[in-house]
Amino acid sequence: MIQYQEAIGRVLFAALILLPAAVWHWSAGRSQRRGSTFFGARVEPGFAESDAGRAISRTFHLRLWLIAIAMAAMAQSGLVETLILNLTTVSAAGWIAFALAHRRTRQQASATAVPAARVASLMAAPESPWLTALDWVAMIVPVTAPTATLIILAQYGTGFSEQFLSRHYFSAVYTLSIGLMCSANQFALRYRSRPSDWASDPGASHKYRTYLGVMIAAVFTIIGAKTCALTLMDFRLTVPWLRNWSMSGYFLITFPLAALWLFGVWRMKWWLSRHLATESVDPMPDACWKGGLFYFNRQDPALVVPARSGVGFSYNYARPSVCVVIVVILAFSIAAVVR
Repeated sequence: MIQYQEAIGRVLFAALILLPAAVWHWSAGRSQRRGSTFFGARVEPGFAESDAGRAISRTFHLRLWLIAIAMAAMAQSGLVETLILNLTTVSAAGWIAFALAHRRTRQQASATAVPAARVASLMAAPESPWLTALDWVAMIVPVTAPTATLIILAQYGTGFSEQFLSRHYFSAVYTLSIGLMCSANQFALRYRSRPSDWASDPGASHKYRTYLGVMIAAVFTIIGAKTCALTLMDFRLTVPWLRNWSMSGYFLITFPLAALWLFGVWRMKWWLSRHLATESVDPMPDACWKGGLFYFNRQDPALVVPARSGVGFSYNYARPSVCVVIVVILAFSIAAVVR
């Protein structure tokens, strides 16, 4: 039974490592392109289907999957066992491969005229008060588990070594920082973005932005909850109501829950992609999109804008508040890998 669980764990670990590559592959696919954009660059009609466009796509996918498969193989062999390091490496590989494809596209394609408006979705939907409630749920829920974990550590952490407690405190604080990022992300989508950027209809714009933020918050919430559960597992002998916890019970509960949760996220992503206005385009110059992914415009007061292609968004990295949040998250991520 133990060997079976270990084998399942290794398979799931490899699948988690390959997941960012699959997301990058899908996000750069034909169905996710908007208007006359290709890898975040404005191009002439038909370029994506040309020989040059196909060659750029093939090179992007080759670079992406070679690094992802190499990281999964190293994880299985025990050379790189830290999940955060593996996920960060594969995600970074996707960013770099996309940026290289963006640069090559700008070199080979002829830019088209600048469009007049940015609209990510053209669906019609009435404004609904429950969307505001869902916004606040997405702001509060991601920080609930790590906050509760910190309270439990403070209450029942006496008697353990300082090194032991510091490791678990760091894990809980890191998870809390990710939760706060999700909360800030939902707040920015709701209150610090231009509704007209996302849809011409106000209700449709609100619905699109809410679902987009909830989808992202859901992924990090389940990851954070699992991390907090593993953190508290080491204290189950000292916390009375945790004494019945076990690793087998953890696997039996978290794996089906995570699968169900991820299925819901996939369905939400599918819904968003179906309501994406593929004929819409971005009016900002190519120079405002660093590597085709990162929006940088000092004249734009918005914190969040639609992604230039596909379902998603970009922060405005010219805003100081965005930079502060990103630096904090990166600092925690680096510290987690180094530890």
